[in-house]
Amino acid sequence: MIKTEFKHIVFEAAGEGPFGKPAWSCFNRKELKSARENGRTSAVALSWIYWYKPWKDWAMVSHENAVWSQNCLHDMAEFMDGLKALAAARRIQRQRRVQR
Repeated sequence: MIKTEFKHIVFEAAGEGPFGKPAWSCFNRKELKSARENGRTSAVALSWIYWYKPWKDWAMVSHENAVWSQNCLHDMAEFMDGLKALAAARRIQRQRRVQR
């Protein structure tokens, strides 16, 4: 499993992206916690991450009013690296099953 919780941001599964792979929403940790404590199921997403088929890579689309610190961008990159590593591990597992 990949790390989804960081110091200031949290990633949650957001269904399927436009190219058929899982999509993720990124939230401010404090705002998401506050929303849930006040009976709301979610908060406004800061960004969305999904597989971008033309680039064959994960991509991020940011909310137009989101402001990002260097630390949050680093956490975003770490999360996306985790998605790549997870996909690579699944590819290896599939190849091993085919070889048997």
